[in-house]
Amino acid sequence: MPDAPPDERGPRQASSGRLRHSFVHKSRLRFLTLFVLALVVMLVIPPLFRASPRASRVAAPPLPARAPWVNASGLNPSLETLTGKVVILWFWRATDAHSLGSLPALEKLAGSAPPDRVAVLGIHVPKFPGEASPAHIGRAAASLRLPFPVLVDQDLEASRAYGLNAWPMFVVIDPRGTVFAHGQGALTLGELQAAVDDASRAAGAGPMTWAEPRVAPPAPEAVGPSAVLAVPAEGDEPGFLAVAFQDRVSILAYPDAQGAAPELWSIGGSEGGDLRGIRGMAYDPRSHVLHVASEGTDRVIGVNLRTRTTAYTASGRSSERLARVGDHIAAIPSPRGVALSPDGSRVYVASAILNQVLAFKPGSAHAFEVIAGSGRANVLDGPLDAAAFAQPSGLAISRDGSRLFVTDADGSAVRMVDLSAGQVVTLAGAPAAQPWLDALFEFGLADGVPPSSRLQHPLAVTCVDPEDSARLLVADTLNGLVREIDVASRRIGPATLPPLPGGECEPSGVCVARDGRIFVSDRAGNRVLMWSGGPWTEVH
Repeated sequence: MPDAPPDERGPRQASSGRLRHSFVHKSRLRFLTLFVLALVVMLVIPPLFRASPRASRVAAPPLPARAPWVNASGLNPSLETLTGKVVILWFWRATDAHSLGSLPALEKLAGSAPPDRVAVLGIHVPKFPGEASPAHIGRAAASLRLPFPVLVDQDLEASRAYGLNAWPMFVVIDPRGTVFAHGQGALTLGELQAAVDDASRAAGAGPMTWAEPRVAPPAPEAVGPSAVLAVPAEGDEPGFLAVAFQDRVSILAYPDAQGAAPELWSIGGSEGGDLRGIRGMAYDPRSHVLHVASEGTDRVIGVNLRTRTTAYTASGRSSERLARVGDHIAAIPSPRGVALSPDGSRVYVASAILNQVLAFKPGSAHAFEVIAGSGRANVLDGPLDAAAFAQPSGLAISRDGSRLFVTDADGSAVRMVDLSAGQVVTLAGAPAAQPWLDALFEFGLADGVPPSSRLQHPLAVTCVDPEDSARLLVADTLNGLVREIDVASRRIGPATLPPLPGGECEPSGVCVARDGRIFVSDRAGNRVLMWSGGPWTEVH
């Protein structure tokens, strides 16, 4: 993403869905004005699909001709060639939890609409430089099994033309090529279908005949793994390596010195449906239960690896109401990282949409207690109930259970939740100096201590020594690095490891096994790497 002027640092996340009629202009407003207006509109305007006066409509701005497309089967769509159809433009970001939360309704719309009358186009608007390449977006589109083409808006031409100020945003273009409506946030299938029907009627074409949504096939595993968990053999217990993909977890034998690890069985996949967007795993050797976070289905499941049966399912999706520390809620939207208390009695979960860390007791009624986070998206230190996270993702826990370590993916930071002291502290990254300041665009690559250190969308964290929490390894995903943090000094620097081999790397998961081996899942390279003292070895 090109550097934006100080008053146009980029769009924000939109958490609640509103679709409203509007006209689009190209003038640049100051960012603060746009942000405040967007919040006011989302709070006060109901999600109605009324046509505005015809005189206020304008022709839809053309899409940038030089921008690359992915997932387009070799064709580059244009609005001119789609005249006569209702067109939905979905402005989104592959690293944004709110964008991913809006995807299920959009998939159903694309799968139920008559293809000769409706077209859906994705417009990917990057925040981080590391997510601006067509290769990155192509992998994301394949992983998410998007059933429509995606334009990579590298230079933000389409974003500026359509007045984007929050991720995600929808624009409805009627069959005559004029902007009919636009909205922000996670809209329902019914809201989207109603908007399409209204746009069609306004152009004199009549309503749609909607079919049953078509189910997309499972994601190809060429996309690459999202997480890895290694458990060496101990006593009579055989070891294993768990590798998470988009829709399934592959259980492999623990690798030998050459990296050989045959697959034993798998969880999920085409026969499942309970798993999608797997982000985090944790294992309890006492109960033999593997805890798996499925962001795409808003659930955490426990699978007994000995009996190969489901031990529990913790699920539910709320209306994203604001909950405070100590509150219990009945849902767990967008779960990512997972960690276990030392005695296995509590499962800690990072909720990327709520911007909070939750906990529940496996096997209970699954009331999710808010442990830390005000719910506001920011990187703000302080007491548990006042601190702010920005799409928390990776999660690790100290051996005594007194501290949680969290990667803030959208805040590009690593945080420590000190449960004993009741405080959240930034270990790496740039926290906001004051509650009213925004630290969501402080990313990059810089060693040192906060607030000078920088990361770029870190997704995973683990303790270097499972018996000691003095040092952490961090998957600095969009910087393509594994980095090390000294917890006491809060200093981040290069890990004492060889560089990850090969070309483009996106480390999405990192773990340290009890025998000292280090494993890294690389979603860009579609591989799992193992280090045991020499060069990296690819698990096969």
